[in-house]
This record gives sequence, structure tokens and C-alpha cells, in this order.
Amino acid sequence: MEFAVINLNKMNRKVILNQRQESRHLVEVDRGLETKMADDWLS
Repeated sequence: MEFAVINLNKMNRKVILNQRQESRHLVEVDRGLETKMADDWLS
């Protein structure tokens, strides 16, 4: 039983890491869009 709990924890950690990477990626995409819009606005 303990083994199954350990496996679940590992899986959860992986999911959390993936979500963190995805949200970081989304933030970078947002920043990229903002700077592009600012550049278009200035030019």
C-alpha cells in the first residue's frame, strides 16, 4: 500500500512540474505579445 502512495506522489509531482512549466511558457507568450503590440504601437 505504501508503494502505491509513493507512486501517486511521484505522479503528482510530475503533473505539478508540467503545470508550472506550462504557466511559465504562457507568461512568456503574454510578454512576447505585449512587446509586439508595444512595438506596433510605437512604429
